[in-house]
Amino acid sequence: MPKAKHTHRYKRVNLARYGEFLVYKCTKPNCSHYMRTDLIEGKAAECPRCGDEFTFDLEHLKIVEPHCNNCKVNKEVSA
Repeated sequence: MPKAKHTHRYKRVNLARYGEFLVYKCTKPNCSHYMRTDLIEGKAAECPRCGDEFTFDLEHLKIVEPHCNNCKVNKEVSA
């Protein structure tokens, strides 16, 4: 059966049994795609909150479940 083409929705996971080996895993059903953290910058991803597509940058690497800039909570506005 051919794989369905889609934009991946990523979540950071640790694959190491001992220590740390961080990768981003696609959370969509029937997708077994993994991407190393040092290779994901500049790649397209799907926002888990709104479903829009965004491009990974350095700020997204700090988040366990990265989301687009439109879905970020602005602390200055809510304070």
